Amino acid sequence: MNTTTKKCPMCAEQIPLEAKVCEYCGTKFEVIVKEGKATSRVLEEPSVPPSPPAQPVSPPMPAPKHITQWVWIAGGLGVLLILALVGGGIMMAQTGLPFLSTPTNTPRPTATPNYATTQQARDQQATTIAQNAWVQDFAQPILDEIAKHRPNFEDDFSVMSGRFVHWNDSTEGVTFGEGVMHLDTTGASWVAASGSISSTDFVLKYEFLPNTIGSNSAICSNFRSDDSGGYNFCVNLSDEWWGMGNFPPSGDYYAILEGGESGVSTSHTTRITIIAKDDEFAFYVNDRFVGYKQDNSHHGSWVDIGVYAPNGPAEVDFDNVKFWDLNNLKP
Repeated sequence: MNTTTKKCPMCAEQIPLEAKVCEYCGTKFEVIVKEGKATSRVLEEPSVPPSPPAQPVSPPMPAPKHITQWVWIAGGLGVLLILALVGGGIMMAQTGLPFLSTPTNTPRPTATPNYATTQQARDQQATTIAQNAWVQDFAQPILDEIAKHRPNFEDDFSVMSGRFVHWNDSTEGVTFGEGVMHLDTTGASWVAASGSISSTDFVLKYEFLPNTIGSNSAICSNFRSDDSGGYNFCVNLSDEWWGMGNFPPSGDYYAILEGGESGVSTSHTTRITIIAKDDEFAFYVNDRFVGYKQDNSHHGSWVDIGVYAPNGPAEVDFDNVKFWDLNNLKP
């Protein structure tokens, strides 16, 4: 029996016997040393994680404006109607097209644009890739730095510890088992989850494997979100498309970066990496750089991952979620 460590009664992690605070869950202990022997007892349990700030909702990114002009007009009217209907007191975390989604004010998705890759999107991606050397000056040093540090939060779902929690309008849509987090949009077009991942500057990594998808289904991550809006990054499961969107505090969602040939497949696991630091953002799919953007519209701290399926249910397994807070890196 190891007499130099103790098991935290709250998260079951092994920590030093003399530790007054659990480094994994924040539980506080009273440590008493008597006759050369140390004993401890729980002094204060960690507080319940705060309810998330304004939760964005992640629709797949729109196709170029000249293709979907009438679709966006219809979508804008639908968004205004939904904002009027759900403005008071409905507890959801992430449902709907606009970004103003909080546990008490969450519009639902409306119009579904055509997200097929266009030549314009491919040309835009080619231009971005041509700037790869400049982009690496931002992204690669950050990736090199986090390689020296443990993630601030990680979960491979091998142990159902409850550390990864979820807020959504259909709680049965998020389940845990067999080493994965399973998101099922049956009965809802958007289901999302978040754990202890909240920071303005961060690196987020996760893997996903689709089981069932509908047309225009997408894997999305909302970030930098609060009551004033935020961003998202999505990869479409139905065609080769990826993009970054902006949810302004008023007005419609719109794409600020997009491209094709994401490398996402429904037959194998896909790895996503998102880097956000100051007003710069970089995105990787399967460890391959796909996009870079500079923007300073939003500075919230909420981060999540989810599934958007406007045209039929989608079921997706998530695994190996890792999150580094770049303003508070662990050793």
